[in-house]
Amino acid sequence: MRERYLGWLQEELNKIEGFQVDQICVLDQYPLYISRKVLSVLMHNACVGQSEGPRLLAKECIKSIDVNWLEKHFLEVADLSIDYSDDWDYRRLLELVTDTVPKLLSDVIERGIHSSNEEVREAAQDFSEPS
Repeated sequence: MRERYLGWLQEELNKIEGFQVDQICVLDQYPLYISRKVLSVLMHNACVGQSEGPRLLAKECIKSIDVNWLEKHFLEVADLSIDYSDDWDYRRLLELVTDTVPKLLSDVIERGIHSSNEEVREAAQDFSEPS
């Protein structure tokens, strides 16, 4: 099953200047317009998708990206890729940040804490409380 998801992800990433999934670990060395598009596709799959297989694969790929690069570009890409008013997407984003760039968690919490969606505010509160 993982191979099927990997093949599908490769097709999606290949649309971005022929990007290859095995190059994700050196994403920081690509031109910014390419690397941000790749991260956007991965982020979308990790946060918006309903199927667990593609979500986990996307998260695994994001974990392989240089953390310093992620810290610089993650929020900008998230702001363009994720619907902060959707509680599913927002909660998956909080999980993704916790697992990949925890240094940015407070910034993502701040984006949801004053949402008009009560479930988004609840998710922000859940992640702001120590576990």
